[in-house]
Amino acid sequence: GVSFLYGERPEATLRGFTITGADTHDADVDTIEPLGAGIQINYSCPTLTDLVLEGNYAYFGGGLKMKWNSYPLLQRVVIRDNKAMGCAGGIYLCQSSPTLIDVEIRDNVAETQNGGGVIIGKGSYPRFHRVLIEGNAAAMDGGGVFSEGVENELEVYALFSNTTIANNICDLSGNGGHGANVHLYLSVHAA
Repeated sequence: GVSFLYGERPEATLRGFTITGADTHDADVDTIEPLGAGIQINYSCPTLTDLVLEGNYAYFGGGLKMKWNSYPLLQRVVIRDNKAMGCAGGIYLCQSSPTLIDVEIRDNVAETQNGGGVIIGKGSYPRFHRVLIEGNAAAMDGGGVFSEGVENELEVYALFSNTTIANNICDLSGNGGHGANVHLYLSVHAA
């Protein structure tokens, strides 16, 4: 895949590519900080436009993983048919605040945990505008979107406008999942 790990600014642009076949799921099992597969963003604010992320496989964040004060712009990006062995088949974000405009997140799978389409973790303030989150699946909670704050720590504020979240499923494991489309857990504020 592609990595932005060293403070890249908005001028760092990735445009017009299909990123497919990245597989980091085996490398992640014994590490403290699992890698994303398609695109990994840490401490950076790149501009990602006119991309397709498909057929990638990671432990967390099959299509895209962002952490640690990352503020990327995603515009006209398709994130589909990615898998995570753990959680976040499509997008994993934690302590990051991306802006997504005209983005499709579809048919991604979290094989053993939460967030088939998207996981929004603590300290995140993402903005979703004209986004489609559809057909994703999670083994446990939040087939489309799983958002989790941490009690007495950093909260989550997510803004969704003109966004469709539909036809996602949870509970692939058969243990009683919650929130086929959206599951909000602890200290989460959605508008």
